[in-house]
Amino acid sequence: RSSGLFFEQPLQRWHDAYLGGWSFWNTYYAGVHPAVTVIFLVFILVRMFGWKLTRVNWKRLNEGAQPLSPPPDYAPVAPEPASSAYYASDAASAIVTRASFADMSPAQQYRFLRSVWVLSAWLSFIGFLFVPTMPPRLLPVCDFLNAAGANVGACLTTEFSFVDTIGAHGSLLWDWNDESVKTLNNPYAAFPSQHTIFAAWCAMTWIMLVGPASSTLSLRSPRYWLRALLRWGSIAYPMVTVYCIVVTANHYISDALVGLIVLAISYACVRLYYLYQSRRQSYDIVPTFTTTLPY
Repeated sequence: RSSGLFFEQPLQRWHDAYLGGWSFWNTYYAGVHPAVTVIFLVFILVRMFGWKLTRVNWKRLNEGAQPLSPPPDYAPVAPEPASSAYYASDAASAIVTRASFADMSPAQQYRFLRSVWVLSAWLSFIGFLFVPTMPPRLLPVCDFLNAAGANVGACLTTEFSFVDTIGAHGSLLWDWNDESVKTLNNPYAAFPSQHTIFAAWCAMTWIMLVGPASSTLSLRSPRYWLRALLRWGSIAYPMVTVYCIVVTANHYISDALVGLIVLAISYACVRLYYLYQSRRQSYDIVPTFTTTLPY
């Protein structure tokens, strides 16, 4: 309230009066957050393995095939022993030789995005540990019991009128009365919002990998409209997620804002690390085209 950002309660009242659809929003909160994040993690992982498997026939190369000329995007690495030709692909892709994300190999891009995700997740866990925050839905509640049977609500019934929408309307996946949810749920893990962090990470991943638009596709091409749908969907996804977590009274808007800051800090840390590694490699590795490996 002191920051002037306390508008979650009027927003929830407006949504309940004019939009409703609590079953949809509760299910979105409960299921979309983990599902979309896992899909994006699997997508960048499969993309990396696809690049590794189609890069070159390592068996032919090891058996004495003709040396390959360096490709235009050649990034030199330290020569590998002949006995490790089978593993040269992994050794080369693990070395950071370029700081620009667009110039990285898919394997390096995977490591970059994965590092941002892992670091942001750990920073959010630190927030849960040192800044435990009660979500708005628990402020007026007096009978929300955890697995040990203790009440974790604030019971401030005269000051707040938030509605615990999952408790009142339920979702298609689970509700707070499920024993597994009571056991695993941390009721004070609201700051920062992991929903916001992971949704924004998914949007960032799509934009960085695919780009904002494609000038090579015709307006009549179905691929153009599919890319446009995915592009705008990736931008809308974190916005819809923030709206969902606020109107369902599971987070304050400040939780979402700090979540975006956590993601930005994680990205900056990984970016600085890659800049440092690329500069170090530029001093440590002398470019040479005598190797038969196409890197």
